[in-house]
Amino acid sequence: MQDLVAALRREGSMDVLTEGELLDSRGERSEALATDAFSEIEDRGIDAGPGYPFYIGDQHIQLRDSPEGEVSTYIFQLLLSYFGVEAGKGSYIRPERDFEDISIHAAKGYFGRNAEDGSYLFGFPRRTDEKSFASAVNALSSRLGEGGGAKGVAPVGNQKDAHLDLVVWHGFVDRKPGQVIAFGQCSAGDHWRRKINDLPDGARWCQAWMRQPPAVAPLRMFFVPHRLSEEEWETSAILGGVLFERCRIAFHAPRVPDLISSRCVRWVNKVLENQGIVRGLSNLVGNNMRVLT
Repeated sequence: MQDLVAALRREGSMDVLTEGELLDSRGERSEALATDAFSEIEDRGIDAGPGYPFYIGDQHIQLRDSPEGEVSTYIFQLLLSYFGVEAGKGSYIRPERDFEDISIHAAKGYFGRNAEDGSYLFGFPRRTDEKSFASAVNALSSRLGEGGGAKGVAPVGNQKDAHLDLVVWHGFVDRKPGQVIAFGQCSAGDHWRRKINDLPDGARWCQAWMRQPPAVAPLRMFFVPHRLSEEEWETSAILGGVLFERCRIAFHAPRVPDLISSRCVRWVNKVLENQGIVRGLSNLVGNNMRVLT
């Protein structure tokens, strides 16, 4: 914590102090900012639960050990939020796709798991066999056991998924209509505020594109790798639906299958390399606390 205070006084004060406070001769303002930062870190530790990758000690934090070849979903989202989707140039990994995969695991973890649950990655470009919009709606209806298939009309313009990225459902063994279904949209970049209201509510989406909308209208969900401020949380939840930000995602999907994890590791390592961080995440945290706060 004292390192952070010193860093704020030495380098970071220009970003956070007004002109009249820049001297900060006795360090009161810097210490208050550091205290606020650690308070936020403690909140993140609670909100992310088992998915928070840092041990919070008495006025210090420390990166926890992780299994060889794995990276926590929190760390992946942290770097994605801070450095952006293009930061892993040279890794040949599209982190926005991995974020979709992580998001779908978080949603499934939140809704619970039983033999009748399911999920479907709907977003374009699709990674399933169903490349056209109509075939994807047909496949989704078949898996849900509801929906009646596609109406035969497609979204206008270049919007090839009608803003729907993923679907999860909590089904019953009888496969009868009337189940919990959730439609989700993901936004991995810093333009998420412009996208938060793009996905229509579930009833209107199904009415527009399905022959026989499900008996119970799907919920809306919105996924971002960022940490939202208290001031924007409620409005974001109202506009986006069930809100999954970095900590909620990490809580419900602290680890992901090996195939996804290996891609995330490659992307994270390339980001660190591209940023000139050769000593790994501990060096990143030690020299740039803004990443955490």
